[in-house]
Amino acid sequence: AEAIKDVFQEYVQEHGLAEIAEIFGRGVKIEVGDMLPSAYYAERLKRVPPAWEKAFEINVSQDAAVRASCVEFILAGLYVTDRISRAEYRGKIVYEIS
Repeated sequence: AEAIKDVFQEYVQEHGLAEIAEIFGRGVKIEVGDMLPSAYYAERLKRVPPAWEKAFEINVSQDAAVRASCVEFILAGLYVTDRISRAEYRGKIVYEIS
């Protein structure tokens, strides 16, 4: 977790992170996991557009799999910096504010 935090803080700008956490604070939940199709992420992140845009700070690729990985990194970074919470359920991870 500390490595994710270090890399997150190095590569992701602080600007906009509070806005993302605020959206999660309104009850939004995002489910991620290895068995979910990459295209699923684009659809789900329509509820948190700033998180989708933050993924471009990691990699500007339009490839769905790359973007899904970047989104997961953004969500993990928000979690390790105590902005959102995370729960594991049946092999999937759910990010939210609890």
